[in-house]
Amino acid sequence: MSFASVWLMDANSRKDERRRCCQCGRKYSPAPSATKTQMTCGEACRLKRRAAQARARYAAEIEAERAASRERKRSLRRRARAGPTPPREGLPVEVVQLIAREMEGLSSHGWPGRRDVEEALRRVARRAGDAEMSLAGLGSDSGVVSQG
Repeated sequence: MSFASVWLMDANSRKDERRRCCQCGRKYSPAPSATKTQMTCGEACRLKRRAAQARARYAAEIEAERAASRERKRSLRRRARAGPTPPREGLPVEVVQLIAREMEGLSSHGWPGRRDVEEALRRVARRAGDAEMSLAGLGSDSGVVSQG
């Protein structure tokens, strides 16, 4: 066996483990945990590849994507027009209605400050304390009266 044939056999047996990046074309050594699946040399190329894939997916389903976008915007606008929703779980209906009335008043004045919110909460507490309400659903604390 000649030296050339031994060298060729040795060259064929050790493959170059590096790959070409699908974005920039540079050679890179894949991470050991992703040797079979890694396509890019680093984070910058990976982000470019993902952005290109997202653009391609969007272009392939343009009408469905536009319809979904319109629906998302409609839903957000509907929620913005409705204003913030008061907490409902565990509160008597009368208290929920009082909170809703106060929230309407606050949202009509623009962005409420801390003082405005504190005053509104005091009004709700005062009215809720004055109203005849059922103690059902208050659990074992029904005998406790808040000091305020």
